[in-house]
Amino acid sequence: MNWNYRIMEDGKGRSKYYSLREVFYNDNNEICGFHSEPDAPIGDTAKDLIKVIEMMLKDAKNCKENILKSDVKCKGWEEIK
Repeated sequence: MNWNYRIMEDGKGRSKYYSLREVFYNDNNEICGFHSEPDAPIGDTAKDLIKVIEMMLKDAKNCKENILKSDVKCKGWEEIK
């Protein structure tokens, strides 16, 4: 199973916002789950935290043209809490 951070659109109208979520893929590279809440960067050390932030930024830049909606259909699981 693979995963990455993806930009996800939530809400509608004036309540619309964007967040980063961990998204999981099955062996066919289909979305099979995602975190139900936005992910916040954390690390065991300041150096680890910076690595996580850099990874999140890299993933966000890679998917900025393919934003997911929070109602995306998953193959297998649903939302991961």
